[in-house]
Amino acid sequence: MRKTGLLLLAILSWTIGRLSAQPDPRDSVILESKIVAPVAGASGSGVARMKVWITNKDSLTYLTLPLIETSTSGGAYMILSRPRTFNGVVVPLTGTLRFFAAANMSRYNSTSPDSFLVAAGFDPSDPATIEPPNATRKPVWELKFDTVSSQAQVGTVQFDSGRVTLSIQFTNTEPSDLPVNFVKSVFQVGVAFQLDLIAPVDQAVVPDPRPTFLWSSLRDSATVPATYTVFLADNPFFTPADTSPPLPDTTWQVPFDLQVQTTYYWKVRAITLDNDTSFSLETRSFRVDAAPGSPLDISPPSGSDMSMFDYLVWLEGSDPDPGDQVTYQLQIDDNSNFSSPEVNQSGIDENTLSRGMAKTFPNALAIQLSHLADHDNLRDDSLYYWRLRSVDNHGGVSAYTSGQRNFYLNLADSSPRPVPGGFIPSGGVVLTTHKPDFSWFQSSDPDPEDPPSSLLYHLRLDMDGEIAGDFQFGYATPPGETTFVPLDSLAENSHWFWAVRTVDSKGARSAFSPIQDFYINAVNEPPSAFSLLSPSDSAFIVTKTPSLDWADAVDPDPFDGVTYEVLISAFANFDSAFTAGGILPSSYTVQAGALAVRGRLYYWKVRAIDNASLNTESSEVFHFTLLKLGDANHDGLLTAADIVLLLNFVFLQEPLDPPLEVADLNCDGLYAPADIVLALNAVFLAQPPPCDP
Repeated sequence: MRKTGLLLLAILSWTIGRLSAQPDPRDSVILESKIVAPVAGASGSGVARMKVWITNKDSLTYLTLPLIETSTSGGAYMILSRPRTFNGVVVPLTGTLRFFAAANMSRYNSTSPDSFLVAAGFDPSDPATIEPPNATRKPVWELKFDTVSSQAQVGTVQFDSGRVTLSIQFTNTEPSDLPVNFVKSVFQVGVAFQLDLIAPVDQAVVPDPRPTFLWSSLRDSATVPATYTVFLADNPFFTPADTSPPLPDTTWQVPFDLQVQTTYYWKVRAITLDNDTSFSLETRSFRVDAAPGSPLDISPPSGSDMSMFDYLVWLEGSDPDPGDQVTYQLQIDDNSNFSSPEVNQSGIDENTLSRGMAKTFPNALAIQLSHLADHDNLRDDSLYYWRLRSVDNHGGVSAYTSGQRNFYLNLADSSPRPVPGGFIPSGGVVLTTHKPDFSWFQSSDPDPEDPPSSLLYHLRLDMDGEIAGDFQFGYATPPGETTFVPLDSLAENSHWFWAVRTVDSKGARSAFSPIQDFYINAVNEPPSAFSLLSPSDSAFIVTKTPSLDWADAVDPDPFDGVTYEVLISAFANFDSAFTAGGILPSSYTVQAGALAVRGRLYYWKVRAIDNASLNTESSEVFHFTLLKLGDANHDGLLTAADIVLLLNFVFLQEPLDPPLEVADLNCDGLYAPADIVLALNAVFLAQPPPCDP
């Protein structure tokens, strides 16, 4: 290898006159590698990159950066040779460091290790190289090495400072050198890039004037992230050529019509995230097919009755491409938009169709309905639309015929059709009359002799959700009538179901319509009676925030909701009552402050209120006594008699009438001598207990 120029650069850096500034001790150089796969046998196609950052350069004059390259595994190696897009070894990413010296070297041999030196510097006297502050420091330069693996071998390349430690240095203005904090960097040299074209195949004939191209993702030993560009031209040299925009995916459709009967060429270019370029391994050609001409439908006239033994007739289409063969695709649908054809048959050719069915048109073609592969999909007494188009052997298609021609398939006398909709009442609506109006859309009959005005309807009503078996009411309408008012009154607060069917003049019946439902609520009623549950009537309680519970009230009106209002008063007439409303569900915890005085009797009741503000009060009025703490005999007083009961309960374990919490005067959850002391203080010294639960 020829290293003379680079070594001279290192020597030059060492001997340059020094200024007075001392470099920041944080000065360092960091090298970082990226994985880039080379293309086998094509020097310059793949690039191995190393980026260099200098964290502080304010006081540096020149930087000498020798490197050594060693292949540590496999047969990978590198060359430094005529960079494609760079003016030398070093490519500045900022205006700070300038290219200093070029190096042209031949490829190393494939025996490891090999080594070389790289050096570059910047000119501090150049105003364009003024450094930004450390806080806004950017990457300084990027070293790029063309890589090649002549046999697509895989291995690793290591840049190891340990082999050249004495040469890696900053040269500053003082007669000393600062060592560089060099980070060892190892990266993988992969196998060759591969980019394969998929479709269309080479020399294909494509029917679409805006063809879609498909290719594989760029890969070496694995998929490589890349963007793609399609090149398209009418010559193999691609001069000139149309190109796609950069594409993230591996498919692209031409956004304009290509010329028919013209040969085009295409290839794909991939650019990796490291800005490396690779083309597809092949260039393919294709030709745009000329579409065949449309056929012309001529028979039967629209509205004709047809059986399975009748024919559809058309004039054949032509194809401008010599040698192309034309077949036909026929669609038959009961919708004129052909959204879901009952018959969709392709490949109709001389083996399927008949000639000479229209004697006045010698080039007329025809096919019998019974010869269609899917003719069993066609239903009796149905109106069908039909259309067809020409298809050539390359997939080119003509436009469809208009699709406005229709025929009526009549195989046998049929029952009338079910009622198509328009059901009123439906959807669970609540009605306020016992004799509602029923209505529905007019039905029809496939047979022409049964017009809608001749059809009558059977109406059934029931409350169990089905009408096929037993039902509560059944009616028949006059012919042509699609509204009805029942003769019977329907039960209040009831859920009703109904359905209707069509009957023709010969007694043939359709299936019943889907079952509809509604509710009758002609009279708004209050909630039902209900009872209070707890605390039980005449109960004794200790807590000032008791939980009140009662049975659920039910409102008989459909969908009518119920909320509750609780009333509590020290008076039986509920004068000055505490009230809490809007309660759900049927329980309530009395809020603090509502029960103010212990030793007092309190009355309570509940009111159920529906959505219409109709209300029902609970069947009972309960009352309870809020005991004083220590009132063991529940007489509303604190006396020596209570002390005796408490002493027997605490020390002799004699039973005490509930609630036992009356003996817990310090509210600690225990029944102990401390509670007796508090009771004595309350009785003889009139000292209240320390807590008030």
